[in-house]
Amino acid sequence: MYDAQRLTVAANYPALPAVTLPAGLSRSGLPIGVQLITGPFAEHRALAAAGRIEAAFRLAIPIDPRS
Repeated sequence: MYDAQRLTVAANYPALPAVTLPAGLSRSGLPIGVQLITGPFAEHRALAAAGRIEAAFRLAIPIDPRS
């Protein structure tokens, strides 16, 4: 298993809906993310919670179109 995959197995293996949000940058400039996982067939809950968190904490990180 690849290192990146081990972070998504909790949602992918049991087929649970999940969403990941950018949560800022570390002191060294690396991106930090938050993953929300909900129960089966509850995509709307994950997306609604992500929208509220993103709005409350202004988590959107601008993307440089040149990269």
